[in-house]
Amino acid sequence: MTDDDTSIAWPVEFCKIIEGQRYSNKKLSGKQRGEIILLAKFKPSINEQETIRGAKEILQLQNDPTGVGMKVDPNLAKVDARVIKSTDVKYAGKIMKPNNGQWNLKDVKFVESGERLEFWHVVIFEQSKWMPKGEVIDFIENLARKCESQGMSIARNRPEIQYLQYYNKGPNVVKQAYEDARDILRRPPQLIIFIIPGEKSPINTELYETIKRVMDTEIGCLSQCVSVDSRKNFRSPQYCANLAMKINLKLGGVNLFLPEDKLRLPSGEEVLFLGADVTHPKDKNGKSICAVVGSLDNQAGRFITKYQDQERSGKEEILEIDKLIKEILREYCDYQKRRSRVKNNEVITLPPCIIMYRDGVSESQFERVLRWELPKIREACRLFRQGYEPKIIFSVVGKRHHTRIFPVDPKNRMEADKNGNCLVGTIVDKKITHPTLNDFYLQSHFANQGTARPSHYTILHDDIKLTIDEFQGLSNTLCYNFQRSTSSVSIPAPTYYAHLTCARAKMYLTTHRGNIYLPNVHRNLKNYPMYFM
Repeated sequence: MTDDDTSIAWPVEFCKIIEGQRYSNKKLSGKQRGEIILLAKFKPSINEQETIRGAKEILQLQNDPTGVGMKVDPNLAKVDARVIKSTDVKYAGKIMKPNNGQWNLKDVKFVESGERLEFWHVVIFEQSKWMPKGEVIDFIENLARKCESQGMSIARNRPEIQYLQYYNKGPNVVKQAYEDARDILRRPPQLIIFIIPGEKSPINTELYETIKRVMDTEIGCLSQCVSVDSRKNFRSPQYCANLAMKINLKLGGVNLFLPEDKLRLPSGEEVLFLGADVTHPKDKNGKSICAVVGSLDNQAGRFITKYQDQERSGKEEILEIDKLIKEILREYCDYQKRRSRVKNNEVITLPPCIIMYRDGVSESQFERVLRWELPKIREACRLFRQGYEPKIIFSVVGKRHHTRIFPVDPKNRMEADKNGNCLVGTIVDKKITHPTLNDFYLQSHFANQGTARPSHYTILHDDIKLTIDEFQGLSNTLCYNFQRSTSSVSIPAPTYYAHLTCARAKMYLTTHRGNIYLPNVHRNLKNYPMYFM
């Protein structure tokens, strides 16, 4: 008995921990989460074997005492699949042909450089012993050379380097960094590069989120965070190339284009591509974040993002999606006027077709989301311009499922990659799909580790009347259009951008007088639609 005689205590050496318990007392550290992810990343062949073994040992279907003579095949179902071709990727004066969804930036230039970078500043949130100034200078020079080699316009004057301490200073230290940069440059900086520790910890996560919240919503200045786990990163040309892609996008440039014929419909009509997502807070008293993004040009190279919060209700509907759509249409027209240099009173032609790739919707809420959001999109179009009634495809794309596809022969390079996954572009649209809905699975990306998870697409509404092959090809093409990558991604770029927007907006949430408040992006960033990249 314990001292107060109210409970029994056992010596720890006589206790055993029951296997399989879920650990949920507190959050794991970034290092712990990383180790768990690595442990969970089985090779496809091992994953397949474990799935079959688990079905035999856990489900015990062959030993079901209520069986009526029916036999269950313990092996995985075999389905027909096909592989669609990858999409060419256009850079300035050069066309890249991806190999299994991958290409590189060697000897290529971005299709459009952002504004010339002349006034920038570097801030290091650590002691000089951790990041000596000489190494920072080498890194900045390497980065500037890489930006130039990719076709960006950048002044070769070396930016000022500043060391600051973050601990217990909160947003004020970010504001101080901006004010110091403005004083040194004698004008507002175009971009501030923040070098922060790469180790995942609560304090480093707080630092990153504070930088983005203050720079995006309070100051209105572009920022690029550089997380450094090891100073070896600074010496890597690939690392600098990845940063150059992000910086060019933030400055208003476009890194790559897709062939226009791949983005036009068979009828020749142009399309406004939309992506949408909703994220929910872990806290019951928190707010959900909704984001909708829309393409600004015919090549779907630039996107505009809009977000808002709404009360958490367990629902996936974007309650005011009509408001966000109208804002996107307005930005689309403003952008087209700037690009075409037309007069203010001249009417911009709106795309006759809209294709929505909606994320974050479970199958049980398909009908509910469609019934709410599709009429709202139509209403937004009519209210924005009288008579504007575009044809609409409303589709859902998701990865929150447990379906995996494995090649029959993982050693056959006609059906499997070097890691044993199915080839990029593999589509399954029979046997394991829904009996009544128009859906399919598409593995559009190369998985460096573990087993690739295909994305699940479901077409809920189609005014355009594309064939399933045409929609599959278009969806696969958009997976090659993620502007900060040199590989195809697992979901279409519009959906990916909506997901990133939700994640960024979540950082903006603040509490004011007991109320949760989501500020808007600062007006200074209006001309930099890809600021969130």
